[in-house]
Amino acid sequence: MMKSTHSSSGHVLDSSAGSSLYRSAALPTGEAQINDIAVNDTGTRLYAAAGNIIRVWSLSNFQAICKLFGGPSAAIMCVVVDTQEDCDYVYAGSKDHYIKVFEVPSGATGCLTAKNNLDPPHYDGIQSIAIHKQLLFSGSRDACIKKWDLEKKQQLKTINSAHKDWICALDFLPGRDCLLSGCRGGYLKLWHLWDCSLIGEMKAHTSPINSIATNKTHVFTASSNVVKVWTYKSRNVHRRSYSLSDRTRLHVRWHSLSNLSQT
Repeated sequence: MMKSTHSSSGHVLDSSAGSSLYRSAALPTGEAQINDIAVNDTGTRLYAAAGNIIRVWSLSNFQAICKLFGGPSAAIMCVVVDTQEDCDYVYAGSKDHYIKVFEVPSGATGCLTAKNNLDPPHYDGIQSIAIHKQLLFSGSRDACIKKWDLEKKQQLKTINSAHKDWICALDFLPGRDCLLSGCRGGYLKLWHLWDCSLIGEMKAHTSPINSIATNKTHVFTASSNVVKVWTYKSRNVHRRSYSLSDRTRLHVRWHSLSNLSQT
């Protein structure tokens, strides 16, 4: 899927403003770059984080519904949504080292503030978060991964020095009890979900891994203007039976789908 870069008002920026840790775009006065987006489980709302605000959009009429205020100073870098009955629980990773928890009921309007923060915080800004059932994992600039129990709002485990650099992306292998993490140094690591032990690692990119996505057969990693597609196999239930192999890579040009090529 190709993404356009937008400002917090919804205006599309110049096509040269691709996503990168080292690239910035000229923004209209008073606007902030969108750092992350998420759609709720029912597909009715889109959450867009820009600056210290998460703006909530209705996907039925593409109108702004309300906004979530993350605090006076720190930017929100990543967002995930867990929908339960008539309420969206929004978890936002911030540069102030905390994960902020918002409750957004079906009839929400106006400006909502966080119900609470998850404690203890990271030692640096949070770059990535991912949800698996009642578990949440957060990755930070402090090179640590934290595992949280969402029901109890408690930390279960910290993986200290999980990477040697910022942890910029997290995701899960569908049907497997495994967590994937990617860092600014280009390394991709595979972790056992329950005891958080390391299964394996590889140098996947020569530049920061900005995003990870998965389906039942493949893993997709994005870095700079390159998306790599990986396939994984498992012969049995033993954790070291998982392997990743470089299947192909897609060189992405930001301005046109016609420039998507495969080598």
